[in-house]
Amino acid sequence: MSEQIRNNFTHYDYIFAGGGCAALSLVYKMQLAGLLKDRRVLVIDKQKKNTNDRTWAFWTKKDTAFESIVNNTWNEIEFRSQFFSGDINLAPYKYQVINGIDFYNFVLSELDKNKYIEFLQEEVLSIKKQNEKTIVETKIDSFAGDWIFDSRFQPEIIPKENIFLKQHFKGWIIETSEPFFEMEKVRLFDFRTPQNGVMRFFYIIPYAPNKALIEYTLFSEHLLNESEYDEALRNYIKDILKIEEYKIVEEEQGIIPMTDFQFPISPIENVVNLGTLAGCSKASTGYTFLRIQRHCNEIVESFSRVGEPLRVFQEANRFTLYDMMMLKVLQTDGKHAEKVFSNLFEKNPIERLFKFLDEESSLVEEVKLMNTTPKGLFIKSFLNLRGFQNLVGLNDKKEFLFSSFLIISFGGGIIAHQIPVLLRFSQQITDPLLLFCNLSVLALVLTKHKSFKLFIWFLIGTVLTFFIEVTGVSTGKIFGAYEYGATLKWQFQNVPLVIGLNWMVLIMAALDICKKRFNKFWTPIAAAAMVVAFDWVMEPVAIHLDYWHWFGQNIPLQNYFAWFVIALVFSIIYQILNLKTNSLVLKVYFIIQLFFFSMLRIML
Repeated sequence: MSEQIRNNFTHYDYIFAGGGCAALSLVYKMQLAGLLKDRRVLVIDKQKKNTNDRTWAFWTKKDTAFESIVNNTWNEIEFRSQFFSGDINLAPYKYQVINGIDFYNFVLSELDKNKYIEFLQEEVLSIKKQNEKTIVETKIDSFAGDWIFDSRFQPEIIPKENIFLKQHFKGWIIETSEPFFEMEKVRLFDFRTPQNGVMRFFYIIPYAPNKALIEYTLFSEHLLNESEYDEALRNYIKDILKIEEYKIVEEEQGIIPMTDFQFPISPIENVVNLGTLAGCSKASTGYTFLRIQRHCNEIVESFSRVGEPLRVFQEANRFTLYDMMMLKVLQTDGKHAEKVFSNLFEKNPIERLFKFLDEESSLVEEVKLMNTTPKGLFIKSFLNLRGFQNLVGLNDKKEFLFSSFLIISFGGGIIAHQIPVLLRFSQQITDPLLLFCNLSVLALVLTKHKSFKLFIWFLIGTVLTFFIEVTGVSTGKIFGAYEYGATLKWQFQNVPLVIGLNWMVLIMAALDICKKRFNKFWTPIAAAAMVVAFDWVMEPVAIHLDYWHWFGQNIPLQNYFAWFVIALVFSIIYQILNLKTNSLVLKVYFIIQLFFFSMLRIML
């Protein structure tokens, strides 16, 4: 019968295209939640789950749903490198390992209790809409389903322009005649192997004093020949572990994608992506197991609450950015990975590091952690991110170099403001640094755009905002009653000379950011709102650092209203004059100052 008229597909309530960890975890949790009662379920996978084909390892504070099949639990890890070697207590975390075969047997034994769950050992060819039905097609037959859960990741879906590293590994479980392995700790990282420009390390899970998994892992774009994995394993066992005689009893091998590609939801409304296809493999580490469990819990909760699954795996945007920066470092500067990871484990409490990797940390904790890494390396990676360069329209080397200077200067300023001696020095150079930065930004913008109208708009705005400030300070009627402190020393009529200049640069930067995201009506309003938001973030910090202070307990609302009106007026004039800017350095200057004051506000 032709595909066009066929309409009698076997129907299921739920079809799982792929039957690995993600699919089985979700079926198991739906079964326990009572969501599969009297529901027909089909799990399709081309491989039968009856071998120990992988090992899942993870750190956690609390027990998982699979605590009964945990192979071992450790409270201590080992770290070995040329920069740092030490044993690290994991409290309040624990490190656990689950063998693949134990997971499969455990889950399948529970699912066997439900007669409505069927398994098909076959390859899924496609998922498509046909005659208002969603069809899962295999080589031998096709099936219709109300909800389809797809966990079939294919590397080909990642565009060539994206970063795509592979965490590839090969491991041997070896047995020795003598006891060689310490049972009370797991060796999480051992960098004592030639790096050859990419991140390489060994990983050891002890199963018995004379039995352990020795795994060789690389983070790189290209795989090795089979013989290269074997040679590295042999050399490590012989030269580092000093084991001469051993027997290989099992092998495991795998590839985990590490990419900045943002996995989209399925275009078919009743298809839900799972596992790596849903973005559950953390881009910078490859850790997947607990993220899969979190996603499955969210789907089950959504089913129970609203009768349909959550289709998107939720992630905080800033952690996506951190992952992208780490991936860029690993892609272009993999030779420095050993130093990066050594610093992270040596200079941070393990709770701070694991909270960060679990995406549970606060901004303060993240700043402290970032302060322990090679900053130049990550600033370079940020500026080289494709998304960042597309965002700012990077095409000018001078802008790029000065933007790098701004990021380093203000980034270093965050740290300097936490150290009393450096804080005093920072306050002394505030005037010349702000004057230099603002004039340099203005010069770069005018050099690029060569607009006399833009220069006149900026000049008039700078003069007017300065004298508005003079009037405000002397009368207290525009912004409220306030005066400038001793930090900004270069003053005229009790107003710092740099104030008008700085405000106009910020207004121009806000316009540069907003005009690509809003129409002509909303751009001035959005830009004025951005300037006011900047002022709101900055005010407590400026008062603390004696930039200025208010005569009263609270910052008056009229201050924010006045700056909104001023910024709105100059933004409207900018639009009327049809002025145009598209500058990397403008965007960076606004963002880095906002970040600077945000961090200091948190740390006050």
